[in-house]
Amino acid sequence: MIEIPGFIDLHTHTRYPDNDKFPFIDIDDSAINGGFSTILAMPNSEIPIDSIKNLRVAQEIDKKLKTKVHRVGSLTKNLEGKELVNYKEFVENGITIFSDDGKSLIDDHLADEAFKQISKLGGAVFQHCEKSCHSKPGDIAPPNSNSDLIPINNDEELEVLERDLSLSEKYGTRYHAQHLSTFESVELIKKAKQEGLPVTAEVTPHHILLNNENLDTNNGLFKMYPPLRTEKDREGLVDGYSLKL
Repeated sequence: MIEIPGFIDLHTHTRYPDNDKFPFIDIDDSAINGGFSTILAMPNSEIPIDSIKNLRVAQEIDKKLKTKVHRVGSLTKNLEGKELVNYKEFVENGITIFSDDGKSLIDDHLADEAFKQISKLGGAVFQHCEKSCHSKPGDIAPPNSNSDLIPINNDEELEVLERDLSLSEKYGTRYHAQHLSTFESVELIKKAKQEGLPVTAEVTPHHILLNNENLDTNNGLFKMYPPLRTEKDREGLVDGYSLKL
């Protein structure tokens, strides 16, 4: 038996408040059985964490868990990318990380304002980098011969990441790129860290272990966001992980 401190999961979905299909007690079972003592809960619940009122409802349920839950505030109202939330109010209530979970903040003007405000408040932006996430559902990464599936190209990720890194540089905003999937993204993060920007990134186990060249990614079991990509991308992610980016 190996005894180690409890793990911290930086990206979880509690789904409450207001989701009876996912009892909160299941979160304790999942976390504890997986060795996690602390989780960071994304704001994409049925009632999104885009106001202090909704935050407090979620936190009351959090108190019933044995697992320590840290809350993430929404970047925008209802995670729609159209109106910023009141970041100052969130920070005054102990919330310093902001994200729209699986949706990128696409609007450049809003993104600029969000990075500026959050930097002044000492907070951090956690971003899912996918350019078309609000406009069309993507299915799979190229190359793929199935014309019925909508491709999610590498550029979908890179365009958002490049813009965000420039905003982090502009305002000194702490920035975390969520579940990256391309080798080019790893190079961008590496360069940003070499330049001293306050940025970090993460990658999922399945993007490190699998690629779309040796799996039937037409099978819905292998559909995810971001999608599994090529072996070149997978190797780049492994390199980034080994460099502790």
